[in-house]
Amino acid sequence: IDYKADYVSGLRNLRAEHGIETVVTGDMDLVGTMKRNWMEECGEEAGTGVWLPLWQSDRLKNLEQILTEGISVVYSCVKTPHFDQSWIGRPLDRAALAEMQAKVEGGLDLGGEKGGPSTVR
Repeated sequence: IDYKADYVSGLRNLRAEHGIETVVTGDMDLVGTMKRNWMEECGEEAGTGVWLPLWQSDRLKNLEQILTEGISVVYSCVKTPHFDQSWIGRPLDRAALAEMQAKVEGGLDLGGEKGGPSTVR
């Protein structure tokens, strides 16, 4: 299975079947050994644009804005060593944010770009 080829194919299908010219992603930064954004590479191959509105934005500020605006966020997937299974189904609130901030010095990326939490809702 070639994940990238399948992804590019999916983007091409979105364009052909639904007229989608640009996709929006929550990517915030390069991950691991990436030299450039993977979604942009896929978009170029597929002939679609990619908009990255959160690119290199302040992670803490983003989370605080989510809380201020009353957006409901629930953790659906988390990764050790920063999180355990008790986080699955947990809402983002001030207490959760404080716990996450305490983990930043230990390597947690508040934006989840280094394998942290994933959310749903």
